[in-house]
Amino acid sequence: MVEVPHTRDLGLDKSETLILSAIRICNVEVTNDLDMHYYRRHGRVEVVDITSIQCLVGRIHDVDDKWWAIIDRSGKLACPKFDID
Repeated sequence: MVEVPHTRDLGLDKSETLILSAIRICNVEVTNDLDMHYYRRHGRVEVVDITSIQCLVGRIHDVDDKWWAIIDRSGKLACPKFDID
């Protein structure tokens, strides 16, 4: 959490509290037919305002333990669930 004081330089009329998140970039090398992304190495770390995050993803090792697969259910793998009474 970061407290940003009132300042004209940033265009802030009043002080604000920001919650920041560190995100490590993945160097995606392979994508399959289900739009799943695979990587072996990480890239740089970016610090962003948490309100700019659109979704969270997970990761698992593949069966050969050579690649990481990104688990992201916001694309083709999104599975809506309808609960009908």
